[in-house]
Amino acid sequence: MNKKSNNNCFMLYARALSITWVDTEKYWRWVSLEESNGAMMEVAELEKVCWLEVHGRLDTRKLSPGILYEVSFHVMLKHTAQGWEVPINMRLVLPGGKIKQEHKENLKDKMRGSWMDIPVGQFIASDHGEIEFSMYEYDGGIWKSGLLIKGVSIKPNSDDYKLMKQPSLSFTQSLQDILKNADSPIDKSSEHKIYDQLYSGIFLHHKTQACKSFFLLISIPELNKYWMNKKSNSNCFMFYARALSISWADNEKYWRWVSLEESNGTMIEVAELERVCWLEVHGRLDTRKLSPGILYEVSFHVMLKDRTQGWEVPINMRLFLPGGKIKQEHKENLKDKVRGRWMEIPVGQFIASNHGEIEFSMYEYDGGIWKSGLLIKGVSIKPNFDNYKLAL
Repeated sequence: MNKKSNNNCFMLYARALSITWVDTEKYWRWVSLEESNGAMMEVAELEKVCWLEVHGRLDTRKLSPGILYEVSFHVMLKHTAQGWEVPINMRLVLPGGKIKQEHKENLKDKMRGSWMDIPVGQFIASDHGEIEFSMYEYDGGIWKSGLLIKGVSIKPNSDDYKLMKQPSLSFTQSLQDILKNADSPIDKSSEHKIYDQLYSGIFLHHKTQACKSFFLLISIPELNKYWMNKKSNSNCFMFYARALSISWADNEKYWRWVSLEESNGTMIEVAELERVCWLEVHGRLDTRKLSPGILYEVSFHVMLKDRTQGWEVPINMRLFLPGGKIKQEHKENLKDKVRGRWMEIPVGQFIASNHGEIEFSMYEYDGGIWKSGLLIKGVSIKPNFDNYKLAL
């Protein structure tokens, strides 16, 4: 149990993990080790393999609900270690198996002779099922040696946990920078009026693109929307379709742009898919524009027309976290989704920080099937209330 927060923590030692070839002495051997508290344990020492594969599982119901946990492998490289020129893969699959976080770790330049933590990923504990964590490398064809595996720890990420208990309630520098890009002037005559506008939402980067003449003002439909969530005073964003990178979007043979009036009277454009076999949509956001420490969810807002075709193959949803090393991926089956209604397709979740950009994607181009009848309104980045409440 963690002393600061009284939250449950676990250490799964090497014997509790699934290590490929571990029972073959030619490849691995077991070494007894005495911990600082006098407890005896066994570590797995790699003799020589080219197929490195280590897995483990934990039922999240054993953890403290709503807490941000970090999963890490505890390993050591001997001074004589060899074969680590190819980076190893770290993967965390969240409950349900649909969302996974992946990144690569380069052990070649890591310190020798000292135990170190290799991060796998982070998640908010819930009662939804098992997580699965892995460390593997078998595509490089290089024989590896000299790695010792103590185990895997699952414990609270104390830094981000503190942030989550302190949601921002004031005008930050990032908010001031956002307001500078507002389409319309912000009424700052009173704090009440300011917050009314922020809660309702403001549009960004719009009228600067308008075309003016003596007789006519042609407004380009909105690209981005910012609003502040009333429950947490957290920054939220909506990137409309024109702000996204959509392959072939400017070719009328494949896509067309349709004007749509929102319930508040705002005009936007949605991208309507005519016919493609290569579906690829990307977007980016600098996380410094978000509220630090808040758990955010990224979702595509789409609609399938009543007459639509080609969705037999599931589409891929992917979220790259800042730095590009950790990614979350899962597949969504649109074939059985309701037609004629806007729906949110989740991409992934992350804790906002000041570390850089996230990149979100929706794509499918391996199935070779021509697809039609999909409308894309945009992508929202907003707090995940269920887990946010738990974290408080």
